[in-house]
Amino acid sequence: MLTVKDNLMIDIETLSTAANAHILSIGICSFTLEKGAATNWGLKETYRLGLIDQGRKIDTDTLAFWLKQPKKLFKKQCEPEISLPDALKELSNDLELVKKMSFDGVNEQKQNIWCNGASFDFTILRDAFAQYGIPLPWKYYQENCMRSIKALFNSHIEGQIKQEVEERLKSKGFELENHDALSDAIWQAEYVSAAVNKIRTYKP
Repeated sequence: MLTVKDNLMIDIETLSTAANAHILSIGICSFTLEKGAATNWGLKETYRLGLIDQGRKIDTDTLAFWLKQPKKLFKKQCEPEISLPDALKELSNDLELVKKMSFDGVNEQKQNIWCNGASFDFTILRDAFAQYGIPLPWKYYQENCMRSIKALFNSHIEGQIKQEVEERLKSKGFELENHDALSDAIWQAEYVSAAVNKIRTYKP
């Protein structure tokens, strides 16, 4: 049975879609496949990197996208709280802490690391870890893609899942903020949880 200690959702906001994209923020939360990301326990963290130079790519199309967003949102993304190498080290520490909490006394359980797109978030983070010579804190076989889950459903079923996610978040008092790394990570965690439960209870 998977627990809060076994599933982690990561989301990043960037200024490019390339592997070496400038990273604005990183959000991470722990969740269960049964109940999603509760608001009163588990790991929930945001690392805001802002516009501090990282030696990474910024492209005009992505920058134009951000400039079209509400000024309050873009301003928050631009305000740095931590450097990229320090954020990566803290992220590694978070994953290590959750791994230690998962030790059951006999066997260390495998962490399942999720993101919305394996070719985006994981690729960019892997490049960033390599840039600063920081060991990647997970193995390739721990990577899971939310898009693969979404692809299993037709538009009707997906609509039902999204509605269930909205109801879940409302019941937990969570207000969604688009393009906020932690907010998106929590939404994605709830989606994966709801989708897995839909599969488990499906009756043709």
